[in-house]
Amino acid sequence: MGERLTAAQTAAREAAGLAARSAGVAQRAGSAREALAAASAQVRAVGEDAGVVVRVADLATGRSADGERVQLSTYVLMWRLDAVIDAANARLALFSGSELELQRDRGARGARKTGLDLLVLDRRTDQVRVPETLSGGETFFVSLALALGLADIVMGEAGGVQMETLFIDEGFGSLDPETLETVVREIGRLAESGRTVGIVSHVGDMKSQIAEQIHVRRGADARSTLTVTA
Repeated sequence: MGERLTAAQTAAREAAGLAARSAGVAQRAGSAREALAAASAQVRAVGEDAGVVVRVADLATGRSADGERVQLSTYVLMWRLDAVIDAANARLALFSGSELELQRDRGARGARKTGLDLLVLDRRTDQVRVPETLSGGETFFVSLALALGLADIVMGEAGGVQMETLFIDEGFGSLDPETLETVVREIGRLAESGRTVGIVSHVGDMKSQIAEQIHVRRGADARSTLTVTA
């Protein structure tokens, strides 16, 4: 009887020790599980932060998933160019009778940067043309519209600064008489709207249609003389 009691007590002590060790293992396993969950959450948070940094870096350096490379500086220029084009088209519609419309080329031609080229939609034929195919008169109107559109954007963002004076230097020699007449008419409209328009030209037909003139003549002694006609 005594031997059986002793054996039972020994077994009980061993069972208690095993239970204590099992509880310790379970506690350590729980702590490890909590630590693993915390580490996993930290890894996810770091991954999310890293993803934002990577996306910003891709944007700044022009890398994208679709393979298109547009640097941040180029993207800003594209955005600014769109604003100038919108303002220029309002002018160009008046100059060309709504026959021409500027567009930004969203591709790339030659070695030029993507998205910074201009195209011209010719509504007479519904064809998109590159600027090199424009006639002298069309080129003049597009250039003038872009200059005025840029001035409109600058004035709109410069806090009340007014750009009321415009100088047009040459470009008239390539115009046919009919286009030249249209140009003079549009310049007159600009003057009537309150702008001061100065024209630098050697074209006789142009000079004959401008009432107020400043003639610059170079003398034999290499000195220049000014004559004002009002």
